[in-house]
Amino acid sequence: MSDAGASPIAPRVPGVTKQSITTSPIDWRRSIYGLLKSPIARKVALLVFAAILLVELVILIPSTFRKQDELQENLRNIGENLILAAFQTLDDKKNYTNYAKTILNGALVTGILIVDKDDKVVTAFGESIKSEPYANARGWHPSAPDLSEKADRLELVWGPDATRIPHTVVLRLDSSSIANNLASFILRVLGLILILSTSMTAASMLAVGWVVLRPLVAFRD
Repeated sequence: MSDAGASPIAPRVPGVTKQSITTSPIDWRRSIYGLLKSPIARKVALLVFAAILLVELVILIPSTFRKQDELQENLRNIGENLILAAFQTLDDKKNYTNYAKTILNGALVTGILIVDKDDKVVTAFGESIKSEPYANARGWHPSAPDLSEKADRLELVWGPDATRIPHTVVLRLDSSSIANNLASFILRVLGLILILSTSMTAASMLAVGWVVLRPLVAFRD
């Protein structure tokens, strides 16, 4: 007769031992290979990568325009500094020829046009600048950049309030560096976007794959 308090003995199942029912170590290489081999995993990875890439490219567009504005602003500052520096060379006779030549000798300046309040040309040197009704530019501080017909030139207008003389000054500046710097900026950002998209996709796939896809793949196998 057995004791009433004795624990019941579990029936032995043929072929199953205590060692066989313990959890086996995780085979990471096999798990990752299974995820990469799974069509579901590949589709999810592609969707994640495309979504991240699309968001980053949408952000890149306004960033590119801001960079272009920054580069054009740098050119504007160069022109303005040259104009202010040349003002110190004016004598009592107001010799605008020497004034214009001083500015033309500055970095990146390829042409200069000076007009009076009636839009009559006072003096002009360097590359030809199309005559416009620039007298209306009075009070500008200075004008917003306006791309010229040539892609590697930028024409900027400064009215009397900015030039400190009773005339309007128009400068044609070499803007070829803008295109080069902008291209370098875009390439750098695209490289960062590619690295970020790839790393985020890999991290997302490891997380989602381990929680969701791994059981599905194991169940299918």
